[in-house]
Amino acid sequence: MNESHYYNHIPVAEIKRLHEMGVILVLLADDGRTPNVYGLLTEDDREISKQESDDGEEHPINYIYNHPEFWNVQRIESEKIRFKNVATLLGRTHLRDPDGQPLYLNALDIDSEHVFTVLGRLRGPNGQDVYFIDEMCKNTFVSKTKKKYGRHIFWLSHEQHTPIGTRHCKHGFEFEIKTDNSLGLITLPPSRHRDDSNIRYHSIGKDRIKIIDKMYDKLLAILDDCLRPTVNKTTTGDKYSNHKDKNIRDQDSSQDIEYVEFIIQTIANRLEPIYKKGHRYSVITGFAGLSHKHSFTNMILAGFCRRSLMLQPPGR
Repeated sequence: MNESHYYNHIPVAEIKRLHEMGVILVLLADDGRTPNVYGLLTEDDREISKQESDDGEEHPINYIYNHPEFWNVQRIESEKIRFKNVATLLGRTHLRDPDGQPLYLNALDIDSEHVFTVLGRLRGPNGQDVYFIDEMCKNTFVSKTKKKYGRHIFWLSHEQHTPIGTRHCKHGFEFEIKTDNSLGLITLPPSRHRDDSNIRYHSIGKDRIKIIDKMYDKLLAILDDCLRPTVNKTTTGDKYSNHKDKNIRDQDSSQDIEYVEFIIQTIANRLEPIYKKGHRYSVITGFAGLSHKHSFTNMILAGFCRRSLMLQPPGR
């Protein structure tokens, strides 16, 4: 086969290594953004995917998520030409512990300087400084992103936890704990960045993913001040109950009303000086685009639109 077909692909040995570590492979196209899964499933896989779906359609990524044994050495070899960029799902892996119990892939996605700083240096139980991120790099798989403080820290657990998204965090204190397919993929080294083809993700940790069952609860305890007050945190002693209350998933929960109203009023107050005749359309459309980019909830958008009517003078 013409070698040009392999231009810029990730070496198959690297893909096999990632698979052996326990990542749940998802192919990405040249843009580093679009899943490259067309025609990936066999006829039997497609039929099963349709049967498992809610709409009767084929969904390759959901199929891979539901069947972590999908990828094996033979399939990686047969599909190696597709591996221009690669990402991972989070959740149940093909790995099992020595007792045959399934293992789940988790990842901490650090977004903000504050969270990076908090985790960079902690006070240990014996009063000694603990450099958490450095310790993770010495013990498990960690990757560096485009952002100055961007880190992806991976670990395995015997339990699948509830995901924590940026919508649960205070502004400027963002992080995510990804534990399933609800918060999207994580791009893996050595893939190109989706917004800058000159930048690649790179590993700064070990070539293995460590089992750390207490990691989730310890992270929530350490980063407690970064979470919104409305996040329901039921505790048993010093240990969180994995946030399994439905309110952590429900963006329109009644417990969030006070917080949303505060956000809406704050936005309205900030925009009032420029919300004048001749500029209102630009303000609203610009705000709508910014809101979409930062994943504002529908309740905040709808509330602001209602509040914007109150800013208009009579007769307008």
